Amino acid sequence: MHEFKLPGYDRATTDKKKKEINRLFQSIFMTTEGKICLNILLSDLRFFRPCESVEEKALSEYAKVFLRERLGIENTSVITDAIISTLGEKE
Repeated sequence: MHEFKLPGYDRATTDKKKKEINRLFQSIFMTTEGKICLNILLSDLRFFRPCESVEEKALSEYAKVFLRERLGIENTSVITDAIISTLGEKE
């Protein structure tokens, strides 16, 4: 089995590793296909719907961890602004 690693990852500091992982995920999800995939992923993780079981609650919590740890979204006002900017839009 082939192992995929970021160049220099083994030697990088923890902070640099986190920033590089954030950059990688951001570059993927900034594409049209990536936005579609992120929407599907967050839907699967029950981010947009109420949770009805312990398992669904765990998935929803992971969605929040994913946004913080993988995409690097720590400033909640960014998410709030994005939500507000869609008010009044029709699907």
